[in-house]
Amino acid sequence: MLRSFLTWLLLLGSTLLVGACCANNSCYCQDTFDNVVFFRFNAVAGTPGAFTPQELDTIIITRTPVAPKSTLKPDTIRIVRATLAQIDDSIALGQGLTFSSAPLRFTKYQYRIWPAGLPQQVFKIDSLNVQSRPDAVDGCCTCYKVIAKDLRLNNVPVNLLDPKDSEKPVYTLLRKY
Repeated sequence: MLRSFLTWLLLLGSTLLVGACCANNSCYCQDTFDNVVFFRFNAVAGTPGAFTPQELDTIIITRTPVAPKSTLKPDTIRIVRATLAQIDDSIALGQGLTFSSAPLRFTKYQYRIWPAGLPQQVFKIDSLNVQSRPDAVDGCCTCYKVIAKDLRLNNVPVNLLDPKDSEKPVYTLLRKY
C-alpha cells in the first residue's frame, strides 16, 4: 500500500515539475497565417477587373460541405462594410474565422463569395488543401510548417504557399469578370 502511494506521489510530483517548467516557457511559432486562406477584392480604381466601393459594401459568403452525405450543415454569412476603409479588408477563411463554428475543419467545405449587389460575380472556392508537419519541437512547444496550401478558384488551381517563407499572408485577388 505504501509503495503504491509513493509511486503516485512521485508521478504527481514529476507532472507538476514538468508543468511548471513549461508554464514559464512562451512558445513563439511563426505560423500565425499558415492555416488561413486570404481573399481580397480588387478595389483599385482604374485597374482591370476592379470593383467599385459601392459594389463591395456588402459581401455574402456561403459554405457547403464537400461530402454529399456529411453531417455538416451549409451556412451563409453577410459581411456589411460600413466605411470605405473597410472595402479593402481581406476575407480570411480558416478554422474559427469568418464562420463561428471553430472546431470544424474549414477544408471540409466549399465556398462561394460574391458582392451582394452583383450576384452574377460568384467566386467558387473548392478543393481546399492545407497540409503541415511539425517543424520545431521541444519539451513544451510544437510549431508547424505548412508544406502544401492550395485551392481551386472558379475551377482554376491556385497555389497559396508563401514562396519566401516570410510569415506574411498570401492573398488571392478576386477580380470582376
